[in-house]
Amino acid sequence: PATTGAVDTEARFDRAYADIDISDSPLSFSVPSRRIRRTLENLVGNAAAIMDVGCGQGGMLKVFHGLNSNASLAGADFSQVALDKSRQLLAGVSRLGLFRVDFDSDPLPAVSADLIYCAQVIEHVRDDGLFVSKIYDALKPGAHLVLCSVFKKPYATYIYRNAKGERVL
Repeated sequence: PATTGAVDTEARFDRAYADIDISDSPLSFSVPSRRIRRTLENLVGNAAAIMDVGCGQGGMLKVFHGLNSNASLAGADFSQVALDKSRQLLAGVSRLGLFRVDFDSDPLPAVSADLIYCAQVIEHVRDDGLFVSKIYDALKPGAHLVLCSVFKKPYATYIYRNAKGERVL
Protein backbone atom coordinates (compact mmCIF):
# COMPACT_ATOMS: atom_id res chain seq x y z
CA PRO A 1 0.00 0.00 0.00
CA ALA A 2 1.13 3.51 -0.82
CA THR A 3 2.09 5.86 1.95
CA THR A 4 0.31 9.19 2.36
CA GLY A 5 3.38 10.95 0.90
CA ALA A 6 3.29 8.75 -2.20
CA VAL A 7 -0.45 9.33 -2.63
CA ASP A 8 0.05 13.10 -2.32
CA THR A 9 2.90 12.98 -4.83
CA GLU A 10 0.85 10.89 -7.25
CA ALA A 11 -2.06 13.32 -7.00
CA ARG A 12 0.28 16.26 -7.64
CA PHE A 13 1.75 14.63 -10.76
CA ASP A 14 -1.70 13.58 -12.01
CA ARG A 15 -3.01 17.16 -11.62
CA ALA A 16 0.01 18.53 -13.47
CA TYR A 17 -0.40 16.09 -16.36
CA ALA A 18 -4.13 16.77 -16.56
CA ASP A 19 -3.43 20.47 -17.14
CA ILE A 20 -0.26 20.41 -19.23
CA ASP A 21 0.20 19.06 -22.74
CA ILE A 22 3.87 18.86 -23.68
CA SER A 23 3.68 15.63 -25.66
CA ASP A 24 4.53 17.02 -29.09
CA SER A 25 7.82 18.77 -28.35
CA PRO A 26 10.56 18.27 -30.95
CA LEU A 27 13.69 16.35 -30.02
CA SER A 28 15.66 19.61 -30.10
CA PHE A 29 13.53 20.90 -27.20
CA SER A 30 14.23 17.87 -25.01
CA VAL A 31 17.86 17.50 -26.10
CA PRO A 32 19.16 20.96 -27.04
CA SER A 33 22.79 19.88 -27.61
CA ARG A 34 23.29 18.89 -31.28
CA ARG A 35 26.14 16.55 -30.39
CA ILE A 36 24.13 14.70 -27.74
CA ARG A 37 21.04 14.70 -29.98
CA ARG A 38 23.00 13.08 -32.86
CA THR A 39 24.37 10.46 -30.45
CA LEU A 40 20.87 9.73 -29.14
CA GLU A 41 19.46 9.49 -32.67
CA ASN A 42 22.17 6.93 -33.54
CA LEU A 43 21.50 4.93 -30.37
CA VAL A 44 17.75 4.91 -31.06
CA GLY A 45 18.31 3.90 -34.68
CA ASN A 46 20.35 0.87 -33.62
CA ALA A 47 18.20 -0.27 -30.69
CA ALA A 48 15.79 -3.20 -30.76
CA ALA A 49 14.20 -2.32 -27.39
CA ILE A 50 13.94 1.17 -25.92
CA MET A 51 12.53 2.23 -22.56
CA ASP A 52 11.66 5.77 -21.50
CA VAL A 53 11.75 5.90 -17.70
CA GLY A 54 9.50 8.79 -16.73
CA CYS A 55 7.82 8.84 -20.13
CA GLY A 56 5.19 11.38 -19.14
CA GLN A 57 2.72 11.89 -21.95
CA GLY A 58 4.77 9.84 -24.42
CA GLY A 59 6.39 12.60 -26.47
CA MET A 60 9.85 11.04 -26.51
CA LEU A 61 8.42 7.60 -27.24
CA LYS A 62 6.73 9.16 -30.27
CA VAL A 63 10.06 10.67 -31.34
CA PHE A 64 11.81 7.33 -30.84
CA HIS A 65 9.15 5.55 -32.90
CA GLY A 66 9.69 8.10 -35.68
CA LEU A 67 13.43 7.41 -35.62
CA ASN A 68 13.10 3.61 -35.42
CA SER A 69 9.66 2.14 -36.09
CA ASN A 70 11.03 -1.40 -35.72
CA ALA A 71 12.06 -1.00 -32.09
CA SER A 72 9.93 -2.27 -29.22
CA LEU A 73 9.06 0.66 -26.97
CA ALA A 74 8.32 0.70 -23.26
CA GLY A 75 7.33 3.67 -21.16
CA ALA A 76 7.21 3.81 -17.38
CA ASP A 77 5.73 6.66 -15.38
CA PHE A 78 4.42 7.43 -11.91
CA SER A 79 1.28 9.13 -13.22
CA GLN A 80 -1.65 7.12 -14.56
CA VAL A 81 -2.99 10.32 -16.17
CA ALA A 82 0.28 10.70 -18.11
CA LEU A 83 0.17 7.05 -19.19
CA ASP A 84 -3.42 7.46 -20.42
CA LYS A 85 -2.28 10.44 -22.52
CA SER A 86 0.64 8.34 -23.81
CA ARG A 87 -1.79 5.63 -24.94
CA GLN A 88 -3.77 8.22 -26.90
CA LEU A 89 -0.67 9.77 -28.49
CA LEU A 90 0.82 6.38 -29.43
CA ALA A 91 -2.42 4.62 -30.39
CA GLY A 92 -1.02 3.36 -33.72
CA VAL A 93 2.23 1.93 -32.29
CA SER A 94 1.99 -1.86 -32.11
CA ARG A 95 5.18 -2.75 -30.20
CA LEU A 96 4.48 -0.64 -27.12
CA GLY A 97 4.18 -1.34 -23.41
CA LEU A 98 3.22 1.32 -20.87
CA PHE A 99 3.69 0.69 -17.17
CA ARG A 100 2.62 2.52 -14.00
CA VAL A 101 5.68 2.45 -11.72
CA ASP A 102 6.40 4.02 -8.35
CA PHE A 103 10.11 4.62 -8.89
CA ASP A 104 10.78 4.64 -5.15
CA SER A 105 9.32 1.20 -4.45
CA ASP A 106 8.65 -0.76 -7.67
CA PRO A 107 11.17 -2.44 -9.95
CA LEU A 108 11.27 -1.31 -13.56
CA PRO A 109 9.55 -3.54 -16.12
CA ALA A 110 11.79 -6.40 -17.24
CA VAL A 111 12.10 -5.38 -20.89
CA SER A 112 15.85 -5.96 -21.31
CA ALA A 113 16.42 -2.65 -23.09
CA ASP A 114 19.19 -1.76 -25.53
CA LEU A 115 18.61 1.87 -24.63
CA ILE A 116 17.04 3.54 -21.63
CA TYR A 117 16.24 7.23 -21.79
CA CYS A 118 15.47 8.99 -18.51
CA ALA A 119 15.00 12.74 -18.37
CA GLN A 120 14.02 14.89 -15.42
CA VAL A 121 13.13 12.01 -13.12
CA ILE A 122 16.12 11.35 -10.89
CA GLU A 123 15.58 14.61 -9.00
CA HIS A 124 12.14 13.32 -7.91
CA VAL A 125 13.16 9.98 -6.35
CA ARG A 126 14.14 9.46 -2.71
CA ASP A 127 17.22 7.31 -3.32
CA ASP A 128 19.00 8.09 -6.58
CA GLY A 129 21.51 5.26 -6.08
CA LEU A 130 18.72 2.69 -5.81
CA PHE A 131 16.96 4.26 -8.80
CA VAL A 132 20.08 3.99 -10.99
CA SER A 133 20.53 0.40 -9.81
CA LYS A 134 17.00 -0.43 -11.00
CA ILE A 135 17.81 1.13 -14.38
CA TYR A 136 21.01 -0.92 -14.59
CA ASP A 137 19.01 -4.10 -13.95
CA ALA A 138 16.69 -3.28 -16.88
CA LEU A 139 19.54 -2.82 -19.38
CA LYS A 140 20.96 -5.57 -21.57
CA PRO A 141 24.72 -6.09 -21.17
CA GLY A 142 26.51 -3.48 -23.30
CA ALA A 143 23.36 -1.34 -23.59
CA HIS A 144 23.18 2.44 -23.19
CA LEU A 145 21.62 4.82 -20.70
CA VAL A 146 20.88 8.47 -21.46
CA LEU A 147 20.17 10.12 -18.11
CA CYS A 148 19.46 13.84 -17.88
CA SER A 149 18.38 16.16 -15.14
CA VAL A 150 17.57 19.83 -15.00
CA PHE A 151 19.81 22.38 -13.45
CA LYS A 152 17.24 24.96 -12.44
CA LYS A 153 18.34 28.30 -11.23
CA PRO A 154 16.55 29.28 -8.00
CA TYR A 155 15.50 32.64 -9.46
CA ALA A 156 14.15 31.26 -12.77
CA THR A 157 10.52 30.75 -13.75
CA TYR A 158 9.51 27.80 -15.93
CA ILE A 159 6.32 28.30 -17.93
CA TYR A 160 4.35 25.76 -19.97
CA ARG A 161 1.20 26.03 -22.05
CA ASN A 162 -1.54 23.70 -20.79
CA ALA A 163 -4.12 21.84 -22.91
CA LYS A 164 -6.47 24.84 -22.68
CA GLY A 165 -3.83 27.14 -24.18
CA GLU A 166 -3.23 28.87 -20.85
CA ARG A 167 0.27 29.69 -19.62
CA VAL A 168 1.03 28.00 -16.31
CA LEU A 169 4.04 27.63 -14.01
